[in-house]
Amino acid sequence: MDSLLLHNFKAFKGNFTLKPNGDNVLIYGENGAGKSSLFEGFKLFYFRERLLRESIAPNIVGQARIDEERQVLDEYKYDDNESITLNVDGVNFDSHSIVSDNVFLINYKNIAQLDVVCIEDLINNAYFSHIDNYANWISEDFINLIIDCVNEDLVECFWMADVKVHSVDIHGKCSVENSQNKIPKSIELYKFFNESIIHVIKFIILIESIGYFKESNHNTILVLDDCFNSLDMPNRIFMMKFLLKKTSGIQKIVLTHNIGFYNLFIHIIQNVAKQENDWKFYQLAKIVGERKLLDGSEETTSDIKQNIGNDSAATIGNKLRRRFEILVYKLSSMNNIGELQETKDLLDKMCSPNAHIYLSKQGDVVKDIYTLVDEIYSNVTNGNEFKLAKRLKEKIENFRNHDFLSQLKPSLEDLRLLQKVALHPTSHGYQGLPPIAENEIDISLVLLEKLENAIKSVSSREDVSSI
Repeated sequence: MDSLLLHNFKAFKGNFTLKPNGDNVLIYGENGAGKSSLFEGFKLFYFRERLLRESIAPNIVGQARIDEERQVLDEYKYDDNESITLNVDGVNFDSHSIVSDNVFLINYKNIAQLDVVCIEDLINNAYFSHIDNYANWISEDFINLIIDCVNEDLVECFWMADVKVHSVDIHGKCSVENSQNKIPKSIELYKFFNESIIHVIKFIILIESIGYFKESNHNTILVLDDCFNSLDMPNRIFMMKFLLKKTSGIQKIVLTHNIGFYNLFIHIIQNVAKQENDWKFYQLAKIVGERKLLDGSEETTSDIKQNIGNDSAATIGNKLRRRFEILVYKLSSMNNIGELQETKDLLDKMCSPNAHIYLSKQGDVVKDIYTLVDEIYSNVTNGNEFKLAKRLKEKIENFRNHDFLSQLKPSLEDLRLLQKVALHPTSHGYQGLPPIAENEIDISLVLLEKLENAIKSVSSREDVSSI
């Protein structure tokens, strides 16, 4: 897939374009940023007929069915009075045929909603192309193949040699045993196993099944939406490495609302798998009222300065506001300062006396929350219990005393004031008000550059020091 275009679709009011150009894509978006709408776009484009079939009773036919289909599709509209644009590589969803596609869509609900592990149910609940072409795809041979793969992967990729999966019926319902903990074969997994292990088993089943169903003569696309929730840190790392290993040659679109996972996955892609050239990384955000993909190529403060002689005051004001909102968003996303909010609300939150970003900067040394946890863990496990509580308290207090956010609060306070009097879209050039003044531009540029440089100084930190 080279491009996806959305317009008037779910959360996307205006034009929204994603251009992978055949590369893999990792996208971070807070709850409410439009990530789920993006996943629904893939689902409607590639599985339109299945969605309609699942939403409309089979006994509804003729004009009544046409009306029902229209009603289902209208639910995807942002504005009822405007038509949807949803196309991939220039082809609109209502004229697309899935016949030539190898497409696999998996989201967290596909994995989490099942109380037991059942191969047939897992695959039927996910969205796998060509499944409809395999009326009798579930067979004893297929089940045995997948079970063998799962047990092999648990040993080789997840270091779970003591965990073993067994099939118990013709639908691929599975029991699991743990020889080390003396847990016998059981299908009531939630009584004996934590959620992370069950999640791993389900994910392995789905990924290994893709290798069975995909057709080698077609390009293959895999879209994952928040599939790494409920995992502890070791299994999260193993899962990422497993995904990269097992899906080589498959184009991947990975969506997440977890900034920690986003940073961790980038680290693994760049430094462990050495696949940086095969990936694009984005943050999905609501900027100046529109949902945008941020990739680091946005117009910087320096760019605004260079073009200042060619732009009108109104254009400069809008550029400054856009840059301001992007920087505030990036700053807030460093530690999930809350779900998607307006810039004003984010600023209020960050400027409050009790606000913290879990980054600590002392000179050129930058520590994040992972580093702090590592230091605490080292103190707890080194066998020296002398004044342990005092040592841990000192570690935490030292971290907080050099809180990165506190160093920025004076500039943020100034920018918050400037936002009200200069950068707000209704402050200038509206209902006869004067355009943004030259001194307001100068002050804005200085403050934005200061904020920009501060964020840059910590953005290259090692987010996953424990790996």
